[in-house]
Amino acid sequence: MNHRRHIVATISCLSLAAATLAADLRPAQAQPAPPADPDDGGEAAAMPAEEPAVTTAAPAPPPPRSDVSDGEPAPAAPEAKKFGGFVLASEDEAYQLRLTGRVQAYFGGTSTPGASRVNSGAFEIHRARLGAEGQLGSDKLTFKTQTEFGRGLVHLKDFMIDLKLAPAVWLRAGQYKRPFSRQQITSSGKLELVERGITDRAFGAGRDIGIALRNDYEKSVPIEWTVGLFNGGTDRPAVSGDVTVDPMTGEGEVSGTLSNAVATWKPVLVGRVGINHGKLKGYSEADLEGGATRVGIASSIALEFDGDRNSAASHKAELDFVVKSQGFATTGAVYFASTGTGFASDQAASLFGAHLQANYVTGGKHGVGLRYAVVAGIGDNDADPVHEILGGYSLYSSRGHDGKIQVDVGARKNGEAKLSDDLRLQVQGQIAF
Repeated sequence: MNHRRHIVATISCLSLAAATLAADLRPAQAQPAPPADPDDGGEAAAMPAEEPAVTTAAPAPPPPRSDVSDGEPAPAAPEAKKFGGFVLASEDEAYQLRLTGRVQAYFGGTSTPGASRVNSGAFEIHRARLGAEGQLGSDKLTFKTQTEFGRGLVHLKDFMIDLKLAPAVWLRAGQYKRPFSRQQITSSGKLELVERGITDRAFGAGRDIGIALRNDYEKSVPIEWTVGLFNGGTDRPAVSGDVTVDPMTGEGEVSGTLSNAVATWKPVLVGRVGINHGKLKGYSEADLEGGATRVGIASSIALEFDGDRNSAASHKAELDFVVKSQGFATTGAVYFASTGTGFASDQAASLFGAHLQANYVTGGKHGVGLRYAVVAGIGDNDADPVHEILGGYSLYSSRGHDGKIQVDVGARKNGEAKLSDDLRLQVQGQIAF
């Protein structure tokens, strides 16, 4: 009975609603036009025949009230949108975020000919980096961060904030590449050969934590400059702590932390200045852009203060250049280092280095390159000279350095050894965005 009552009540409600809706939608009778006024020269109109009713549409609801005065459009609410690639921005583009990444699949092999011939090689993820960069509120406050996931060790590569102080002056703070030498500043993803020359590591180029003043030197402006103070450390984390040895087994247990924080501050002053001609991409190897001749020349210094009071300080200086023209590119540098017992005490030349490389790209896809590099002890440093000779081929995609395959074959000669005693092969594929 209860179900039947519910059904009857429901049918009654639906019938009442349908009747009400039909009454609301009943067509209105069209009104006949008024007769013409004879005083206006017209004739009295006959009563028209009855015409079918015309349905009139309900009036549109009034527009919502706006708090903005008449004649001024309401401002668009800031909301995230995606435009062009991996970029996110607010509606007014005051806040922007761009995702970046690079993966390098790598094979490296060495061969030592002779009676005791030794061959070795392995595949590895040479670099696997994910980063983000953008601006906060305006283009006068920018940031960049990058994390390394390759080679089985996750660590921070870059984290920097830039504040624009004047039209051509920025303040940068954080962890990033010390601006020493062109080949170090150039991204490892924009090299014309698989790796940098032996001069790069020999002269201690790399990342560090510090603060600097700069202009847009990384964009190869006509006159580039930067000067900063750094920790004198590195971006690579290391284990610091104690080792406890079990007297029964002789096995040791390490207790400590993995960090790149410096134990003792040994500040390094780094400066760079250079001049550029033409629309030069001075920190991207190989002339993938083509066009008329472009030239860049720059010099860098790195002066170490004896902050750790160990009576040892090392200073470095270098001079580098790049020339690009019609697909041809050449770059090179000379380096000097000195060591002493203090910032300005008993400094004497200790190390010399140089490298020269040339590259030609044809059809925008095929690149061939050569490099010679040398590092040698001078003065009281009797370290044996090391020579490097390398040749390579690069196949570029339509995206240039962002998609390429590279093959390098070379040799190194250490001291009195033969050049053929250390043969090297490197193969690398890169995808970047």
